[in-house]
Amino acid sequence: MKFSLARIAVISTLGAALSISSAFAQDPSINKLLSKLPPTEQVIKTDPAFRDPLRTQIASAIKAQNFGQAMELLRKLAQRYPKSAGAQASLGLLAFQLHRLDEAADAFRRTIAIQPNLAFGYFGLGAVEYSEGHIAAAIPHFHKSLQLEPRAVSNWLFLSACAEKLGHKQESLDYAKHATTTSPNLSATWIRLAHAESMLGHQREALAAIKRAQQIKKTGKKLG
Repeated sequence: MKFSLARIAVISTLGAALSISSAFAQDPSINKLLSKLPPTEQVIKTDPAFRDPLRTQIASAIKAQNFGQAMELLRKLAQRYPKSAGAQASLGLLAFQLHRLDEAADAFRRTIAIQPNLAFGYFGLGAVEYSEGHIAAAIPHFHKSLQLEPRAVSNWLFLSACAEKLGHKQESLDYAKHATTTSPNLSATWIRLAHAESMLGHQREALAAIKRAQQIKKTGKKLG
C-alpha cells in the first residue's frame, strides 16, 4: 500500500473528502480512495488537534510507510482530543485503509457525534458498510453525505455501485448520470456510466461513455 504526499495531507490537515479511482469500472475498490478535495475549513479552523506536534510525526510515519506507528500516533491524538472531529476522522481513514473496519466504524461514529454536519463521517461509515457487504445499510450514509456535500462525486459513484449490487440497474444508471453531471471532467464517472449502461444492454451508450473517459484521460483533464 502506498501513501502519497496527497494522502499525507489528509492527516496533516485533519479532515478531507474522497474521490474514486478509475477502478470503478468493475467495482469501487475502496482501498484505492484518494484524497482530492480540500478539507472542511470550519473543522480546520476550530480543531485544536490541527496544531498538535503529533501531526508532523504522523505524517512522517505515513511517508515512511510505517503504518503501525502511524496508527498508534493517531490513536494517541484521538485520545488526547476526544472532541476533535478531525482527529477521529483521520483515525477512521487510516484504520479503514488498513482494513481495521471495526475501529474505522467506531472512529467515524465519533466523528459524526462531534460534528453531525461533517459529510466525511457519513461517507466513511458508508464505505465501511460497503466493504463488509452491507449494501443496503451503506446507502443511507452515502445519501446523508451527499446531502451535506453535493460536490462529492464519490457518493454518486458508490450509490450507483450499491444499486447495481441490489439488482436495481436503472437506479444504478441514474446515479451514474448524476456523477457525470457533477464531475464531467473525471474519467471515473464516465467509466461507471459505461458499466451501468452496459448492464442494461445499452451498448451504444456504453461505448460513447467509454470514449468520453478515454478522451478525458488523453487530454489530462482532472476533477476541478
